[in-house]
Amino acid sequence: MGCYLGGCIVGDPAKLPWAVLVPGYEFTRHPLPIYLLLADIIVLFLVFKAYNYLKDERKDLSDARNGLTALFYLSSFFILRGISEFYKDKPIYFRGVPFVGIFISILGLLGLLIFYKKIGRNFKADFKSIFSKIYVKINSIKKKENTIFLLNDSLTIEKKENLDGRPNS
Repeated sequence: MGCYLGGCIVGDPAKLPWAVLVPGYEFTRHPLPIYLLLADIIVLFLVFKAYNYLKDERKDLSDARNGLTALFYLSSFFILRGISEFYKDKPIYFRGVPFVGIFISILGLLGLLIFYKKIGRNFKADFKSIFSKIYVKINSIKKKENTIFLLNDSLTIEKKENLDGRPNS
């Protein structure tokens, strides 16, 4: 809120209903500090979930719980700040890319990967589990669609029989 009131972070020009006028700038702008505030509230909720997960589900990590929670928060914060650089008025560019945004986001992703590995999760097993659930869901949808098509085909055949008065061969 301090950055919003002080004007230290200014967003790109925007023609959105929630865009704000910033003193010293010509057009309405993205309210970047408000975006960051809302994102930080979401991250705070996720940090509490991570802390409770480490406290309740992973009792073996009780000594490292505070450090892992701090790692999760800092990594999430870095990712948010990196994304916010893309909406900033005057980011630092390197070869056409907001350098600070990319660098900070990569650091945040590395931190989340370290967190993920430290809590004992397995990338391969988790991705396999996720994709198998997606595959099962897609197949169940296809089966429902096939059933609907078969039902429609049988109704069409019955209607043709009724129109002609003779059964179809």
